[in-house]
Amino acid sequence: MFVSAICFTLIGWAGASIFSWRNILSLGHFPASDVDHTVAVCMTLFAATIPLSLGQRILLGLGRNDLVLYSLSTSSLFTLAIAWLLSSGGTSGIELAVSIPAGVLLSQLICFVLGLHTYALPLGLAIFGETGEHREIMRTAAPMLVLLIALPAAIQGQRLIVSWSDVPTALAVYGLAMQIYSPIWSFIAATSGALWPMFAKNRSHSAGKAQVVRQSLAIFFGVGAFAGAGTILFGDAVASLISHGTIHLSVSVVISMGFMLFVQAVQQVPGMYLTDSRGLAFQSLCVVVMTIANLALSVTYTPIYGPWVPFAATALSVMAFQVIPGVARVNTEVGLLTPRRGRLRIGRHHRLEMNRSGKP
Repeated sequence: MFVSAICFTLIGWAGASIFSWRNILSLGHFPASDVDHTVAVCMTLFAATIPLSLGQRILLGLGRNDLVLYSLSTSSLFTLAIAWLLSSGGTSGIELAVSIPAGVLLSQLICFVLGLHTYALPLGLAIFGETGEHREIMRTAAPMLVLLIALPAAIQGQRLIVSWSDVPTALAVYGLAMQIYSPIWSFIAATSGALWPMFAKNRSHSAGKAQVVRQSLAIFFGVGAFAGAGTILFGDAVASLISHGTIHLSVSVVISMGFMLFVQAVQQVPGMYLTDSRGLAFQSLCVVVMTIANLALSVTYTPIYGPWVPFAATALSVMAFQVIPGVARVNTEVGLLTPRRGRLRIGRHHRLEMNRSGKP
């Protein structure tokens, strides 16, 4: 995790010396030095959260999802406070973007300290202590790293694609829609985190696996349907309120955004269940294919049809390359729709032993 953090930091500062972030982000109306150095600082702060996120995983593994929610919910408060301090000091423009990763960093720091305290693990041992089995760690950490890189790339890469549009208002519409989408999705993602330790325990017991997964699918199907319907019904009204009536979201935007929330909510169940080493390896492959398909659809059709395309492309890609394969994979493991093959093999083996013993 430290190596990953160093790599992201180097990439961030390379944009302030080797190339320019302003050109990549299509922010030509800002001075190059302001954009390049702001992005570099933001990426450095983001990189620092990577090793600190271990605390969140510890708490989830211990079943303390409440502490995760409490600590991470302080992110918005820290962000608001830092933005107020920067603006009070005369900072304006793109430099205010630093407040967001800084707020996330402080909330992750709280989560990290709580994780070590709850697990009763000294800080020195956590950082410099036993290395453990590197192969076992990498079997889980390597595919998880792919997930953590590919998923944000699939979402944030679309903002760049929309910024390349010839329609001046496209980025404003997309940005406003994301302001509505982000808090709803954050709630769903935080809620689904409680499934991770529950499914991890459930995998070690042979009875009741399918029922737990079915119930979870039903719950998040309902949550996704509720969030999607609410977005479709009230998305434009909320956007009009936020923008003081200057920007409206079209029917195509709110429908595609609502469908995207629904699909992503359903995806949380197979996503949280397939968190062993084999499941994560399977998920990483699916996510890479999903990201490629998502960005390809967005690049091809966003210039033609407008800012609703990224939401629809994400929804279709997640459904085709994550939800359907993920549910199918879970079905083969726990028998959601069909009996597990392992039970049939056990039955045949048992019948064979009975025949060998001479019993009818």
